[in-house]
Order: sequence, then C-alpha cells, then structure tokens
Amino acid sequence: MRKQLLSSVAALALVMALGGQGFAGSNGAYFLSPVPVADWTGFYVGGIFGAGGASFDNYPHDGSTNDGLAPNNPSGLLGGIQAGYNWQKNNLVFGVEADLTATGWSELSVFPFNDERIIQNDVGLLGSIRGRLGLPMDSMLLYVTGGLAFSNASYVGISPAGTFFAGSFDRFGGVVGAGVEMMLGDNISVRAEALHYMFNSDRYYGTETPETDNNLSTFVGASVFRIGASKYFD
Repeated sequence: MRKQLLSSVAALALVMALGGQGFAGSNGAYFLSPVPVADWTGFYVGGIFGAGGASFDNYPHDGSTNDGLAPNNPSGLLGGIQAGYNWQKNNLVFGVEADLTATGWSELSVFPFNDERIIQNDVGLLGSIRGRLGLPMDSMLLYVTGGLAFSNASYVGISPAGTFFAGSFDRFGGVVGAGVEMMLGDNISVRAEALHYMFNSDRYYGTETPETDNNLSTFVGASVFRIGASKYFD
C-alpha cells in the first residue's frame, strides 16, 4: 500500500510540473512558459482531505501466536487541519508542520476457530508533528517529511463466555512520507502527499492479567494519501 501511495504522489508531481509548460511559435517549437518563483518562507494554515487504512493483528486466548489470526484492516476517508512554518535557504526549504485528522475507520472480525469470539478495531484520530525538507522548483516544492505521530484507536470485543471488553490505543509512534506542493496566486498552495504511520502498540484484552493473557490486539500502523490547500502569511 505504501508503494502505491508514493507512486501516486510521484505521478501527480509529474502532472503538476507538466502543467506549467506551454507552446509557442508558428514553427511548432516547444518552450517552457514563465512561472513565478515562489518564496516558501512563512507561516501557513490549511485543510486536508484524503483516504487510507490501518492494520491490526488480533490474537486469541488459545496459546496461538499465528500472525494475523484475526486481522482487521479498517479504512475510509479522512479530513482535518494542518499548520506549519517554512524557512527557505537558497535551494532548500526547511519546515515544521503539525496536523490532526479525523478518520472514523472501523472493522469487525470473527475468530475462525470460535465464531463466538468477536473483536472490532477502530481508528478515530491520527495526528503528527513533523519536519519537512523540500527542494523548490519555481512554484513547485518536492519534499520528504517525518516525525512524531499520535493515534486514537481502540478495540471492542466479546469473549466466548459473553464477556464484553474494550480498551484504547492512545499512543505515540513515528510517521514518514513524501509529497509535492504547488504555490498558486495570492499565497495559496495545493498539495498531495502520502504518509505512513508506525505504532506497533500492543494491548491485552479480556479479564486476565497481562502476564497470563494471550488475548492480544496490536495496532500495527496506518497509511494515507491526502490532498490539501494552505494559505501562506508573510
């Protein structure tokens, strides 16, 4: 999934770059139309919208350690806000950015060896504080990004005895990604980016203690592709 997301960003970057080209001359000669040189220094705020999915591995209380015996992969749309600041130094742009997105992803699984054991995994929020390193190309910025991630995720389940159990994955992890941003007029920019979140957070569920409980849910991580628009302030 990460390869598909990064490929989408690369393809969009090519389309955006080609969009700045033009044609002139009766002899059919090609030329690059002039585009304004953007100054990426400054504070910005904006909104983001996209789609993605998460990965959970759930283990039953039977002593099994088979990876993904009851995996859940909730997915769907996301939307949120972002804010950051860039510093441009010659041919490099350095930045720091924070974002928060609401997801509302959910998926339920039934353990194959016992259809009375059910578990549901949900992802409510994804957030991050990241650094950005970019290469400006006139009005376009190609960048990589990475930093600290935060998640609000959870599990809900029912045991074979009918016991209800629930818990949360409010955890910090890491996030990496890449994207392309295009500066338009009036200090408005648009972007497309792919991010991969890494959590690998474990939670025991059920009525037993962690020392003896094999009921384990692991929030592995999430991958998203999103587009956005920002307003820059001098």
